[in-house]
Amino acid sequence: MLAIVATHAPRHIILPDGGGGGGHLGRMLATRTRAEIATDVVRLSATEAIRRCDGGRREETLSLPQIMLLAPDAVTPRFAGRREA
Repeated sequence: MLAIVATHAPRHIILPDGGGGGGHLGRMLATRTRAEIATDVVRLSATEAIRRCDGGRREETLSLPQIMLLAPDAVTPRFAGRREA
């Protein structure tokens, strides 16, 4: 992942937070690159990220950091049910 970031220099990296591994990867990447990170992000716009904080009791608005970890319930699945590949 570090090689990809170094080669492509993305402005933003969006990964899932939670048990799927994306959250761990995002936190490690932020630590190694010293990038700003927002966790538990529930909404994004072109200029800001909104994340839950204080145990989910309130929301915080941030200017877009380089790494954003989306909360598990931030996106509603588009396709319901099973599909054939």
